[in-house]
Amino acid sequence: MWELRDGLLLCVNHSYPAIEVEVDAKAVIDVLANSGQSIKFILSILNDCKHLAPQIPRIRFSHCFREASRCTNFMARKGSHQNEDLCLFENPPMGVYALLDFDKSGLYINRRCPVNSTRS
Repeated sequence: MWELRDGLLLCVNHSYPAIEVEVDAKAVIDVLANSGQSIKFILSILNDCKHLAPQIPRIRFSHCFREASRCTNFMARKGSHQNEDLCLFENPPMGVYALLDFDKSGLYINRRCPVNSTRS
């Protein structure tokens, strides 16, 4: 939720007219879509997001699986190891260019889903 809030704030500060927000946490999308649903420990961050989103003229939230955007997954892992609260890049960091090409081409990686088999 912090990353979503920081991203929305960045978009509002840059006056972006339209953005698409893809989140790999379906629970976050569900909470944003259902204003009656709230979780107390994230209520203030959630309220910030709900206040920031309408300031962007065209915004769409959607869920995507982590495997659908390898760039996002790469950047999230990179961010989890940094000391700064927020780090902005002028250019994509090394290691992400090949992933950008992969995402841009529309290629994907199959998601592994465990299958429970019940044998009698």
